Amino acid sequence: EKQVTPLGLVLHELTTNAVKYGCWSSGGELTVDWWHDGGELAIDWVEDCPGEGREPTSTGFGSLLMASAARQLRGSIERSFTPAGVR
Repeated sequence: EKQVTPLGLVLHELTTNAVKYGCWSSGGELTVDWWHDGGELAIDWVEDCPGEGREPTSTGFGSLLMASAARQLRGSIERSFTPAGVR
């Protein structure tokens, strides 16, 4: 139960960014897959849209929020910014 709020915050932030800057701002597509593996939950977030593939130059509140949520979940977040979209 303690994991629901931090996970919800991460998914909300990723969704907000997809709407504002990512795939849903330019008519692209989003694929989200998840799986449970030996007591761990993995989520694969794949945005499919043309982009510059550049990582943001500054760390915003959303990135800090996601990092904090990952610590609360005892997990990690790995993001890559590719020409095809955020992964």
